[in-house]
Amino acid sequence: MSNYESLLQSLTPEMYTAFRQALQLGKWPNGATLTDEQKGLCMEAVIKYEHNNSVPEPDRVGYIDRRKAGDKAAVNKEQLNTGEKEVPDQVKWVKTDKPS
Repeated sequence: MSNYESLLQSLTPEMYTAFRQALQLGKWPNGATLTDEQKGLCMEAVIKYEHNNSVPEPDRVGYIDRRKAGDKAAVNKEQLNTGEKEVPDQVKWVKTDKPS
């Protein structure tokens, strides 16, 4: 087992929370921005932690709820009007004029 693999096996809940928050904010607690490499490594560590610790699927990073509209999932008005029974498997990106 490599040092990297042993490090992933020894992640604590506090480390997991810190990595997940860093990914959400795009920066470390001290304010330093995550590099692309750090983002990739943090994401890999978070996913590995969730897998190794049986984190419930809805609580995992990147989870998408694909329940049918008949379930208690939220349904938008357009789906109700067209009679669609399933939530579409697509994401609609909207461009805003607001500067980032």
